[in-house]
Amino acid sequence: MFNRIAEIIKANTKVEVKAQTPNGAYPVIVTDASESITKGWSLTYYPRLYTQGNPRLYDGKETFSALRIANFTPVYNEVLSLDQRFRAGDGVQQSQRGAYAVYEYPGVARFSVRQNQNSVSVNMVITDERSPFYMLMINFKVTDSKSAPGQRHLIGSDAQWDANTDTFVEHNAQFAPSKARFLRIHQESREDQPKIRALVTGMSEQGALISTENAEIVYLQPISSKYAAMAYIVEQEILEHALAEALKQLQAQAVQPPAQANTQPQSQPSPLFAGMVPNGTGNNPFAAASSGQGQPNASFGAPQTPSSQATTWGALNKPAWGTLVGTK
Repeated sequence: MFNRIAEIIKANTKVEVKAQTPNGAYPVIVTDASESITKGWSLTYYPRLYTQGNPRLYDGKETFSALRIANFTPVYNEVLSLDQRFRAGDGVQQSQRGAYAVYEYPGVARFSVRQNQNSVSVNMVITDERSPFYMLMINFKVTDSKSAPGQRHLIGSDAQWDANTDTFVEHNAQFAPSKARFLRIHQESREDQPKIRALVTGMSEQGALISTENAEIVYLQPISSKYAAMAYIVEQEILEHALAEALKQLQAQAVQPPAQANTQPQSQPSPLFAGMVPNGTGNNPFAAASSGQGQPNASFGAPQTPSSQATTWGALNKPAWGTLVGTK
């Protein structure tokens, strides 16, 4: 299983290491070179070089710091189209957490849309089996525009979207859930009261305030499903490959004359979701994506007809990757 994941990543990514930053890290850029939905997208890691013993690059975060989405216009149009469908009631269901809906392009991407207090959250998960960034998750938020009454606004589109290159930079995307800090609890028996070994420095409305200086703190990733586990494995394989390739490049630079600096590779846009229809209803909004670079789509057209039933994780159909985790 691990070999299969590693093969897909090695065959479909390009790794590039940049000059050392002032804080001592080396930007390592992993670009998707496949023909998938994420073609041209890139992840940036910031590992440090350790030369004692066997030289190695190490990233304590074990996750990327930035995602660059190339050819962002079709993604932007799709997010706003789904926001429109959701607010029109298409496929919307109710839960204890409020209104939500699921829209899916089978084997390409899955969108979970949920109503928040002042915004609509559109969560995109990559399910394209050709992509080395399989199970990558990006969360977009859409609100009412403050500058253009009656229109909708994608948070970050004004500051994170380069209209010249049609590239969107996202810092909150992820594969598996981020690591969290936990305090170790000690309890010798069921009758014994649970204890934590930490100095309590005060109290607040949220609970006790503790000193972390001598506390038993552990860093864990909350993996609660096989899909989160799969996402974790994918990123571990990406990171292992990226750091190994970057180290080779740094070692080559140390013994050879420096080559002329290259700019970040620019990939040709791929036809995202071409000819596909989410949930089998309506027209594909990607097919009618604006040809303008980085220009918001102000008109959405009529909402699509409601889908018969929201798609769930169990209905995914991904023969290459999905069988690794037993998905039907």
